[in-house]
Order: sequence, then C-alpha cells, then structure tokens
Amino acid sequence: MPQTKPDKRFENHTGVIIGGLAYAVLAGAVLSALAARNGSTALWILVGVLIGCVALCGIGYSAWIFRYYRCPDCRCRLRPEPGPRSSPLRIRYHCQRCDIIWDSGITWGGE
Repeated sequence: MPQTKPDKRFENHTGVIIGGLAYAVLAGAVLSALAARNGSTALWILVGVLIGCVALCGIGYSAWIFRYYRCPDCRCRLRPEPGPRSSPLRIRYHCQRCDIIWDSGITWGGE
C-alpha cells in the first residue's frame, strides 16, 4: 500500500506565481501613470506587452510544474495519478520506485 505524503514545494510555486503577478501589477501601474501623464501611446503599448508577457509566462510556468513533476526523493519524472472522476479532483503523483503518492494539495474542478 503506497504511503501518501504532502509536497510542500507547491506552496513555493504558488508564491512565485503570486509574486510575479504582484510585480507585474506594480510595474503596470507605474507605466500607466507615466503614460497618462505624458500622453504617450508607446508606454500604453508597453503596458499591454508587459501584461501579456507576464500572463504567458505564468501559464507556461504552471503547465511546466504540473507536466514535468519529479519525485522529491528519487527525482524520477512522474505523471499525474488518475483519480476518481468526482469533483473536485486532487492532483497527486504516484512514484512507483519509492511507493509514495505525492499530494500537491491542489484540487482541479469543483464549484
């Protein structure tokens, strides 16, 4: 019977995403204030590009950490464990080498 353990690294990943979002909002607010004061179209375009780049980077980073997950103990690459089709679905990874189910603490779906 595999043992279930929480993986605390997902809390760090969430912090990185929230920190990046906060940095983008702050930079966007500063650039928006400068653009409004100077009436510069180029700065407004820069604000849009910045927001778009941060959104794409956040989506890419999120997809990366879920798709290329590695076991914290043996570093073996794992796929998400198929769970029951009930809502919400917990995202978990089963390492057969270590016989551990790593629980991300994140759920998918639900109301």
